[in-house]
Amino acid sequence: MIKIQNMNKLTTQLLMLVAIISWGSAWVNLKVVTTYINEFEALFFRFFLSSIVLLPILLYKKESLKLDKQNFLVLFVSSLLMIGYLKYIFLGTQLGTASLASTLSSVLIPIFTFLFLWIIGKNSITKKEIFALCLGTFGVAMILNIWTIPLHEILVPYNLYLFLASSLWAILAIIKGYSKMSPLLFTFYLSLFITILDMIFFVDVFAIEYAKLDYTFWLNIALLSLVATTFANLIYFMAVEKIGVNQASSFMFLEPFVAIALSAIFLGETITISLIIGTILTLVAVKFLND
Repeated sequence: MIKIQNMNKLTTQLLMLVAIISWGSAWVNLKVVTTYINEFEALFFRFFLSSIVLLPILLYKKESLKLDKQNFLVLFVSSLLMIGYLKYIFLGTQLGTASLASTLSSVLIPIFTFLFLWIIGKNSITKKEIFALCLGTFGVAMILNIWTIPLHEILVPYNLYLFLASSLWAILAIIKGYSKMSPLLFTFYLSLFITILDMIFFVDVFAIEYAKLDYTFWLNIALLSLVATTFANLIYFMAVEKIGVNQASSFMFLEPFVAIALSAIFLGETITISLIIGTILTLVAVKFLND
């Protein structure tokens, strides 16, 4: 496991690119999973598996599992935020399209993050950052070729879920800054808290129709849990500590490109000029936000 103190900025940025690739590919997995189970059942599988994977790593590293009151409170609030975030992402993807869900969330998360930090007085937004945010938003719009999507498909009630999800993720990333735990321990306890809260309040795991869950489901839920949830979230929380929540969140602009590029590779979809131009613009935006 890479130690934060040994990570330089370039290494952190490269790892964030890996995390974005993981998140970008997860939209396809999530769309498949939504055809089998509801959002709370999906939460249970994702974070239960994540907890199981992370616990042996913590024991091997001999990290203390003790929690003080402050970290417990941060974890509890973070768990509620993550449950809300994934619930609304699930619904937005289930009722809409994965590509539009990916695009809206990737644009809104860095914008909300910068805005919330400005509101609570943690940082000021410079003209350069405003320009970069606008540039990234326009770049993502070009990647999706959003002006070809009928307006009635964008201005629908379920897209409100994506606005809510993005705001919750931004708050979660900011709250993580108040935790004194290592990213590995934070990711483990976050997964464990979510699993327990989900089982207590939202889902009866014994009532799940396991017989209907075939190989396709288990493959996609495993990828969601181990790659997009465990691995990518761990990298993100490491990046938040190393380069700050603003710069870590700015990489979200690249997520739609990854999602669409992987569709082109595996599904044979065409890579358009607008996709190439949009990708260049988002890369420039991320560069500006990370300077």
